Amino acid sequence: FTNKNPVGTGPFKLKEIAPDQFISFSANKDYYGGAPKLDTVFYKAIKPETALAQIESGELDAIFNAGASNLDRLSKVDILNVQTNQAPGIFALTLISETDAQRTEWNKKFKYNLPPVNFNLSDKRVRQAMYFAIDRRAINDQLFGGRNKILWNPPGFKADYPGLEQYKFDPAKAKELIAAAVKDGTVDMSKTLRFTYATDLADSGKIVPIMKQQLEAVGFKVELTALDIDTYNTLTTGAAEEGRAKYDVITGAGGSEGLSPSRSQIYFKCSGTAFGLTFDEPPTNGTGYYDCKLRDLFLKARTQADPAAQDATYAELAKLLNDSVATMYLWQLAGVHPVNKRVQGLVVASFERYTTIDAVNWSVTK
Repeated sequence: FTNKNPVGTGPFKLKEIAPDQFISFSANKDYYGGAPKLDTVFYKAIKPETALAQIESGELDAIFNAGASNLDRLSKVDILNVQTNQAPGIFALTLISETDAQRTEWNKKFKYNLPPVNFNLSDKRVRQAMYFAIDRRAINDQLFGGRNKILWNPPGFKADYPGLEQYKFDPAKAKELIAAAVKDGTVDMSKTLRFTYATDLADSGKIVPIMKQQLEAVGFKVELTALDIDTYNTLTTGAAEEGRAKYDVITGAGGSEGLSPSRSQIYFKCSGTAFGLTFDEPPTNGTGYYDCKLRDLFLKARTQADPAAQDATYAELAKLLNDSVATMYLWQLAGVHPVNKRVQGLVVASFERYTTIDAVNWSVTK
């Protein structure tokens, strides 16, 4: 929390913040819905491997999103009930796809100091090639028992809109697309693709080395940078120029895009006119892909009361997102949430952040 003394009317009040250790909450006895059944709730800030050990020993009572790769292990622990659901969050690759001309413009307009582009990912054929080169279905099967839902667009969109490419594993197609881009002079495959990831984010430590091998098999030269989650978050959520100078591809996980197509709008920028409005948005440390037509369609869909008309707009949006590969969506995460059997009333929501809305009804047996 940035506010160390927040005032609220929820079932629990902030009691103590121990930075990088825990946050504790005490019951609000005057809560309008009745006093909570628990006196205190602790939220612990610990590494995933530590959390797994503590949930198995009984030191922790619940973990949200323990990872599909841990389902079999956790299901064998007698003291746990393991809840599973389809989370709205994703595992994706964010591709920094701007051009040198865009960076020059941003440096002038936003007072940045962005260097020239390292590996040019502005040609959609190169981004599509990366999609075809990664066998995400096999990775999902081998590491996660096939439990994650394979994606080729944001999960809030229907997967069966006509004309969508599912980007099944096809190294030959990847090489064909790269060769065409090289011939046209839009990519230099002698450059190194810098791939940064957090080892403890959605099992990236297991996934990314496999992706490196598969990308190299079709002609990319890949340099991996493995970071702890805190360093990764600092790098990828700071000033736009901070990360862009150091990486070309990053992993990303979580979010709420599966709740609605409109949830994805914030990830795509516009510098121009959309829906009769003027936008001049600075880049973030997400994709550098700018397309005001996407913004126009997102805003149009949100004004349409007729479900059929709105669906037609989302179908057009889905086709544009799918073809551009502005973001490489790999899969929708399977929610795996171990809860100690002594805990009553804690039902983990599909979007796990909503789970605490019902915290007033949680209780524990001695």
